[in-house]
Amino acid sequence: MTTYISIIDTSYKNSNIINIIRLWCTYRLFVDKVATTGVIEAERRLRVRE
Repeated sequence: MTTYISIIDTSYKNSNIINIIRLWCTYRLFVDKVATTGVIEAERRLRVRE
C-alpha cells in the first residue's frame, strides 16, 4: 500500500512539473507574440509619422 501511494505521489509531482513547463512554454509564446506585434505596431507608427 505504501509503495502504491508513493507511486501516485511521484506521478502527481511529475505531472505538476509537466504542467509548469507547459504553462511556461505557453507564457513564452504569448510574450513573444506580444513582443512581435508590439514591434510591428511601433514600425507602423513610425512609417505613418514620416
